[in-house]
Amino acid sequence: MFARKSKFWLKQQSRRQWRRYLTWFFGLLLVFLIINLVWRATVFINFLGKPFQELPGKLSHSDGVNIDKRVNILLFSLSEDNKVKEAVVAFYKGEDKVLSFFPIYPDTHVRFSDGTWGKIEDLYQEGEKEFSNGLGYLAHGVGEILAVPVDSYVAFTGRSFEEGLLTEKSLRGAHQDLKSPLFFLDLLELKSWGEGYFRTSFSLGELMKLVLSLRGVRYDRLNYLDAEKLVQEVVLDDRKFTTFNQDALDSLTSEVLSEAQVVAEGASVGIRNSTQVSGLGGRVSRFVTRLGGRVAQVGNAEEPSEETLINNYGGKDYTAERIQRALGVGRVIKPLSTEPSKEDILIILGKDYQEQFSTSRK
Repeated sequence: MFARKSKFWLKQQSRRQWRRYLTWFFGLLLVFLIINLVWRATVFINFLGKPFQELPGKLSHSDGVNIDKRVNILLFSLSEDNKVKEAVVAFYKGEDKVLSFFPIYPDTHVRFSDGTWGKIEDLYQEGEKEFSNGLGYLAHGVGEILAVPVDSYVAFTGRSFEEGLLTEKSLRGAHQDLKSPLFFLDLLELKSWGEGYFRTSFSLGELMKLVLSLRGVRYDRLNYLDAEKLVQEVVLDDRKFTTFNQDALDSLTSEVLSEAQVVAEGASVGIRNSTQVSGLGGRVSRFVTRLGGRVAQVGNAEEPSEETLINNYGGKDYTAERIQRALGVGRVIKPLSTEPSKEDILIILGKDYQEQFSTSRK
């Protein structure tokens, strides 16, 4: 009887051990499965976050991208010899779901704040040759025309893209294509093999977020601005330049480029240039006005400053932060001084902005 019991208990113990082994085995298998899934998820997340292949060079204002609020995107195509074939700036107000396109004609000229002229068609090529930053030079030229910072870009290069890629008809058609369920597969396809001719500072994840947001833009809130009537010829030093009429441009784009929250805050803005470079205050004044701010006064600072400071006296937080993002340098401070200020926001342009301005094409 005891022998039978011992055999019985031995069998039970053996079964328990096997169950324990199987439990450990499946537990380890589950752990390895979870680790594998986490690793693959991490790889996928990194894949989403990694930018597409970018063009050489850099943008001065790439840290200011905010798809939920406002983003200015430079769309352009390049020939094989780095000539700009087409260029359009897309202004997207995410909170209002309004998308506007402004064409920049390749044969138009831009006059930089230092008095030099450049032809849009040649800016990328010249920037690569002289400064090794064709992207920055082109973005700087477009920014000078429209008085807005370029936050990001999408570039099409090579023979695969024909003329007419960025016309009104093509862009409206592309907006309709965004609603196709296969569009995200197209993005993944571009990510995997399209890096040779599709280049952007957006990551795949940012592009997906942008596409989802753009899907909500109604057809009647998609605008293609008529820039042709703004083009004029000017003669300087017996040379003819085709350029934009700035007064007409301001009138056409003021509503498109202004931001509702900046307008609502109604901040008065003062600008003081503490650098030795003349014209910077006027340049920033155009930036602020384009955003919807009200410039009260532009002048020179009493003493030089190494750092650009945005003094927020009036508690206009959104406007102050938006100006900082537009400038690309400096910081917002709330002065402790109880001395009254004539302006809600006082901008002191420092050496860091001067250096950015002087090297934005380098």
